[in-house]
Amino acid sequence: MEILIIDSGVSKGHPKIPDALVGYSLIYDEEKNEIMRVDDFEDESGHGTAVFNIVDNIVKNNNDIKIKVIKIFDEELSISEEELYMALDYIYENEEPDLINLSLGLNVCENIARFYTLCEKFVKKNITLVSAFDNAGAISFPAAFDNVIGIDSSSHLQKQSEFEYIEGSIVNIRAKGGIMRLAWLKPNYIVTGGNSFSCAIMSGLIANYIYNENRNRRMDIRAVMGLLKEKAIKVYEPLAGHNAEPFPMPQIKKAVVFPFNKEMHAIIRFHYLIEFEIAGIYDVKYSGRVGTNTCRILMDDNVKDIKVRDISEINWDEFDTLIIGHLDELTNLTNGEQLRTQLLDKAVELGKNVYSFDPINENTKEPNIYYPNKSIQDVPANRFGKLYNISKPVLGIFGTSSRQGKFTLQLILRDKLQQQGYRVGQLGSEPNSLLFGMDDIFPFGYNGTVQLEGYESITLLNQIMFEISQKENDIILVGSQSGTVPYDSGNLMQYPIYQMFFLYGTMPDGIILNVNPFDEMEYIENTVKFIEGATSGKVIAFCIFPMKIKDNFAGFTGAKERITEDEEQTMINELLRIFSRPAYILGKEKDMNALVETVQNFFGGEEEPDLNSHKSERNVS
Repeated sequence: MEILIIDSGVSKGHPKIPDALVGYSLIYDEEKNEIMRVDDFEDESGHGTAVFNIVDNIVKNNNDIKIKVIKIFDEELSISEEELYMALDYIYENEEPDLINLSLGLNVCENIARFYTLCEKFVKKNITLVSAFDNAGAISFPAAFDNVIGIDSSSHLQKQSEFEYIEGSIVNIRAKGGIMRLAWLKPNYIVTGGNSFSCAIMSGLIANYIYNENRNRRMDIRAVMGLLKEKAIKVYEPLAGHNAEPFPMPQIKKAVVFPFNKEMHAIIRFHYLIEFEIAGIYDVKYSGRVGTNTCRILMDDNVKDIKVRDISEINWDEFDTLIIGHLDELTNLTNGEQLRTQLLDKAVELGKNVYSFDPINENTKEPNIYYPNKSIQDVPANRFGKLYNISKPVLGIFGTSSRQGKFTLQLILRDKLQQQGYRVGQLGSEPNSLLFGMDDIFPFGYNGTVQLEGYESITLLNQIMFEISQKENDIILVGSQSGTVPYDSGNLMQYPIYQMFFLYGTMPDGIILNVNPFDEMEYIENTVKFIEGATSGKVIAFCIFPMKIKDNFAGFTGAKERITEDEEQTMINELLRIFSRPAYILGKEKDMNALVETVQNFFGGEEEPDLNSHKSERNVS
């Protein structure tokens, strides 16, 4: 049986290293874009020497287990994704080990599918891959792949023979971690710790288990995992309620909407971004909207023009999906909850789909009735706090208050970027986000249906962002709700807690901050400082919602009127003077085009915008 250790080589002059050790180095030639083999594999850091010594000590009683060393690191312990891929590909073509120890990994992997496929080629040969997770706690590759045994460390495990098995998680094993005495160079021994050495411990144990179970025959990954589960001192079972399969969003071809309130306006304004047909719009007769066309209601001749009809006269034959918005405002006009129940019952009876903005009674278990929500069943279990680093550029739209057009801005940006040929991924927080084909939703705004605590929210948001990043997108847009920092600390309702979770969970690189003409500059400054202090992102521009309060006594929830062009320019100049960042007026065509250019320049530079170029390649070992 042969173990292959891919690391920084080994110090052959170390007193704990056997003379008969074999190995070589793989050196990447950047100009030729190829791997060269060199016979020397002398360690320049000590890391590989420590890893080898741990594995060697564990398997030394099995004389038929041999160890070969391949050096791919120098003293910096750093390697690019391309170098690691080419080294593993060379090993696949030229070596036949039974187990490979990778006390290393990439915490940003640009081409996960290609890397995963290469690992799968090893697995099909029943070559066991054992890899360490990032020491800083992030999710790293290849440890996170389901065809690789991913090793984390646990400081409360005292013996090398003790380890924990994790079911249904990207983390497979937690092994002895913490401080330990390790073979090194200059000096010969040091006291340190890390996942790299937990990984080496598990590689030695797994090699012994395979050898004792199967002698010189390899075992497939499922059999190895079964052995580990049997021998673990503790098994983490999947948490109750996690990863359950929710009802999927219905496939919509032809829909009607009810009622025609604020949340439905975007569907009419941006109907060209929706892939289904809008067959009708309904409202209650007391609303004052029935019989009136949408162009007149929205005072915009460019929107889809449809006459609003009375919901009591709904034509069930003209659609496959009923979209029901928030019904709270109808409570003063009619019994909104009773009307909702009647509509749901009729939809179920006729086999129609329902997409509801508000939560549906939990006792309703009809698969064609859907409302966007996030609960514990959506949260990945047993992650031990590990998060993905997102490889795609992320643009966030945040604000200083509610009703600023943040969702409108997201749709405008998405449309303009797509028109320029960019592939746009998107995570929305409005209940109608999925109707516009966004990749996913975290509905924490008005009547929000997120039922999660802080760490759960961040874990789920990070998982969603990772899944979106794995699609063929050039940029990911994320849009928050309401404000970002509290106006006042006198009441808990002033604290934008979920906005903070959303910020941490999405970690945007660039942020557009929506502001109001009546916002105090000190409050805007506090918001900018908070966003840039809480993340590594940068507020790159402001987007001004061009409405001012008519009656100051009513506060920012009172009636509003549009600001004049002079007022627009005054605020643009003031924001530029104070923050040295551009500001644009929401909805103005020339401003929106300039904002898109600002986004392109931030992520890719002015000459050839490339939305992927700002992400650096990072790795761990």
